Amino acid sequence: MAEAFGWEHGLDRSFRQARIFYALYVGLIVLSVVVVLVPGMPLFPLMWMSQSVNAILLPVILVLVLRLANDRRIMGPWVNGRVQNGLAWLLTGLVTLATLLLFVSPFTG
Repeated sequence: MAEAFGWEHGLDRSFRQARIFYALYVGLIVLSVVVVLVPGMPLFPLMWMSQSVNAILLPVILVLVLRLANDRRIMGPWVNGRVQNGLAWLLTGLVTLATLLLFVSPFTG
């Protein structure tokens, strides 16, 4: 969020340089601690759900990163080559297939 809004950001900055970034960082950690410490919170299903959300979002992120890696305006001479693109798109397809299987598996038994 800090980068999106143009605020100073990064763990390499001091607290004085990036106050909003550190406030967001600490706030997310505190929120996570509060959620985990709720009495009776089923932690294993919570971890399972968070990893499922990660798996669902991964193909989308991979496609966006590949589009960035192939944009000559952004990457200049460091754009992906043919072999890199072939491997990257193949792996993205495999991850997407695995994600689709994650969706289908509860219905197939």
